[in-house]
Amino acid sequence: MDTKSIIAEIKNGLGEDYEKNIAYLGKKIEEYKSHEKVEEIMQTIDVLMLEQLPPEKKEYFDNVLCIDGVRLDVLYKRVITLMRTGNLAAAYQTICPLTDHILKHFWETEDVVYFTFENPFQHQLAGQLFRTSKTVKLAPLNFSDMFVIRGYLAIEMKHIDEAIDALEKAIAFNPINVSAYFELAEAYKLQKNMEMLLFTIKDTLKVAYTKEIIARCYCNLGYYCIEIGEHQDAIHFLIHSLTYYQNPKVTSELEHIVKTTGKEIGVPLFADITETFQKYNQEIGPNGIVINVAETMGKKFLENNHNEMAKYCYGIVVNLTGNEESKKIYDSI
Repeated sequence: MDTKSIIAEIKNGLGEDYEKNIAYLGKKIEEYKSHEKVEEIMQTIDVLMLEQLPPEKKEYFDNVLCIDGVRLDVLYKRVITLMRTGNLAAAYQTICPLTDHILKHFWETEDVVYFTFENPFQHQLAGQLFRTSKTVKLAPLNFSDMFVIRGYLAIEMKHIDEAIDALEKAIAFNPINVSAYFELAEAYKLQKNMEMLLFTIKDTLKVAYTKEIIARCYCNLGYYCIEIGEHQDAIHFLIHSLTYYQNPKVTSELEHIVKTTGKEIGVPLFADITETFQKYNQEIGPNGIVINVAETMGKKFLENNHNEMAKYCYGIVVNLTGNEESKKIYDSI
């Protein structure tokens, strides 16, 4: 069926009931999301959805979810396109009014806090780690990622203080967004702010849900120790990171230490590594709360036949623990 026929078919399927029409158009989005003419079809569905809105909701859509008639998600896609073509300055100029608009309408108030979680696991984990007495509302778009991009672009524009502010807001919108933490760590490296770098690394480890994330945090701890002149501690963190993920950059960091100190590196005892972790008040390995949340939610999703999320959660447990029983469940889903 050609695009014109598809659009005609979609329009013919609309009725008089607003809620049924919205649900119908939502199904059409899923049906045609992989079509070769997806952009043209989705633009038509967007217009049809807007036409369905009652006046009060249309006003909200126009004033809150759009800027000068352009949807926020469309503006964000423009930013990503500009970045992919290497036009970072134009991307920065586009992301700034977008994120400023978000703050105007969706930033935390005395009574309400907005979150943008990527999945139910993140939502539950955040609820366990970052409790709030405020009313929690889910934002309509992934504002956290948008602020990560503003932070990244601000770094590229050499606006480090602005980048830090944006990345802190990215974390506020989604405190499980590890990309925001890692980008924030890079900003503090550029500032040579070792105190805040260490604080950020520790915060990242609290929410780390894969071995790769943990390994990257340990590499950052190694970087931190190099910067403060604690080379032996750096060696311990860097070598221990390899038990979680084989990052080739670790070798170059260790070679840098050898050149700096003029000493060869031996294989440290685990007791020495443990002592180093204790020195920085850091537990070895994943946060037990992350594992418990993943396992609990995996069981609940499995009981309710939500197999995709069940497999996702059990995958986290298996990745972090290697538990054989969880691996059997994961493989059976």
